[in-house]
Amino acid sequence: MVKKFTNFQIVNTLNASADEAGKCLRAKRLPVKVAYAWRRSLDELERVYKVYDGIRVDLFGKYGADPAKGLTDGTDPQLTADMTELLNMIVDVDVHTFPRAVLDSYIESCDDDDTLTMDELDRISWLVEEKE
Repeated sequence: MVKKFTNFQIVNTLNASADEAGKCLRAKRLPVKVAYAWRRSLDELERVYKVYDGIRVDLFGKYGADPAKGLTDGTDPQLTADMTELLNMIVDVDVHTFPRAVLDSYIESCDDDDTLTMDELDRISWLVEEKE
């Protein structure tokens, strides 16, 4: 299923998958469909991110700024404008989804060790099929 993301959303989603809740989620015994959808979709986001990051690094180089430092108060205003435009670009991403029933069944039957927290549910909610 193709979903629309801004580059900003892609960066945030990838960062969230690498934070503490994302790490805990990877340790859960998720249903195969959920685990597959999450991993496959993250791989697709990473592929799209590489294009974004290449352009980001080029823009910083164009203005003689260090991409590792990011945007600061002294950053060239045109670089800030270009980065804002890049972050707001809408990108079509082919994500793999799963039926809500798969998640509902997991939640009802899992033991305490594999119960999903709200933070963990947030990490995968964008993969739940909107219609069944």
